[in-house]
Amino acid sequence: RNLAEITELIHTAFLVHRGIVNLKELTNSDGPLKDMQFGNKMAVLSGDFLLANACTGLAQLNDTK
Repeated sequence: RNLAEITELIHTAFLVHRGIVNLKELTNSDGPLKDMQFGNKMAVLSGDFLLANACTGLAQLNDTK
């Protein structure tokens, strides 16, 4: 069960990282660029947090079979 939860954490982190917006395609007339930059930073940090939790969970697994 623990391995399945860790796998789901990794998948969710991938989806969060995939949600990052490519800001090079946007121009200044496309709206609040600062909000988009903040959103991208939060997406990266959130995805990294999930990956760190998954790595911690993998390290704590006892049965390596």
